[in-house]
Amino acid sequence: MPLTCHVKSSVQKRAVESRTVEDEPLRSHEKKDMDEGVHNMNCPSEESRKIMQFYSMLTAEKENIVPVPLPEMLNIVENMERMRLSWKAAEEKAAYLENQYKQVSTELESVSTQLRRCNAELKDARAQIRAQIAEINAQRADAEEMSQRLKLVSEYLKSDLERLPAEKSKQLAFLKNPELVRTNSKRVIRERYMEDGDTEETDMDYDVTGDTLDTLDEIDEEHER
Repeated sequence: MPLTCHVKSSVQKRAVESRTVEDEPLRSHEKKDMDEGVHNMNCPSEESRKIMQFYSMLTAEKENIVPVPLPEMLNIVENMERMRLSWKAAEEKAAYLENQYKQVSTELESVSTQLRRCNAELKDARAQIRAQIAEINAQRADAEEMSQRLKLVSEYLKSDLERLPAEKSKQLAFLKNPELVRTNSKRVIRERYMEDGDTEETDMDYDVTGDTLDTLDEIDEEHER
């Protein structure tokens, strides 16, 4: 006499009781419907298929009592527990990943906000520098124009310099000798030369343009990398 287990399902809970009974054969039409239902189910594994088959047996039996061998019943219970633990672990992992995603999203949003603010400040700084460069270029153009006008005045005064009084002629002597205009700067250079000794002149270009700013930005980006 084989060792079997009868399982009875209820609305609120299902109690599993083990006892020794004779196997009761299923009616042929009910067994056929049960097999077809299990066959149509998409079970991911053999263990899941067995569990779904057991569930189909319960739903197919009118009295909700199905004879199941005890070893098979224990195997089903063990598989169900394993699936429950796997499901629980999957839920915990999903919750952990969701929490990590929220943290990364928050950090990314913060960094994006800082980046937008820095880009706005950089844009304003470049606009101010370009405005200053435009102003400097305009002042240079005005200075060049004024220099041309002074040259015209200088040429005009040179022709009449001899007819001026001696005192006025001395004051306008720089028109004939432009080196006299740099008297103060030459004196400063001479004094520094005497203090520091022999110095080498170095040609340096202090002109800054929009292209220069772009080049400096590229250099800064390379340093950051």
